Amino acid sequence: MRPPPVSAERLRRETFTAPAERVARFTAVVLRRVEPAAAVRVLDVGCGTGEQLLALAAALSRAGLTGLDISEPSIRRARAAAAARGVAGRISFHAG
Repeated sequence: MRPPPVSAERLRRETFTAPAERVARFTAVVLRRVEPAAAVRVLDVGCGTGEQLLALAAALSRAGLTGLDISEPSIRRARAAAAARGVAGRISFHAG
């Protein structure tokens, strides 16, 4: 049975974070296909608090990363986390 749909209003006002095990699994898949020193660009639509992009920033030293999300609170947390981890210069987060 499928869970009920989430309203657009809820998506705008709440924060959403990818589970750590999903982030680790996806990062491992990317690293099997992309050299860690490759200068790639990554776009994450529906990035939530940015955990996936932050993990990729740590693993891909030359990557430029962009995250988009409807939730302004999620984007604020993502930006703060990027600054705290020292990768804000390579990641941009946008709400809308």
